[in-house]
Amino acid sequence: MLFMLKVKYVPAPGLGDAQAAELRRRHDEEVGRLAARGTLLGIWRIAGTRSNLSLWQFENAQALHDAVGRLPLFAHLEIEATPLARHHLGGLCRVDAQPVPGLS
Repeated sequence: MLFMLKVKYVPAPGLGDAQAAELRRRHDEEVGRLAARGTLLGIWRIAGTRSNLSLWQFENAQALHDAVGRLPLFAHLEIEATPLARHHLGGLCRVDAQPVPGLS
């Protein structure tokens, strides 16, 4: 099952810089493991924000919930999850689109 997540980083008041840096390091390691397993398919920054959009593949919604709930930064994230279905024109698109030369 495919899911699109909109994730916003909202650090709790009183979270120190050193603690935040350690949480981010551990978080990035865990997300890297999920990407290596093929669970995280892509991630894009929402320009000018502390948010991202990401594309995930899980067996079901419970598996998504369990994996996201284990992320070290989970307590500092606002997450909206949307289940996705394939679109008949999806085969025409690239998931991780790169800038096209000559277009701005």
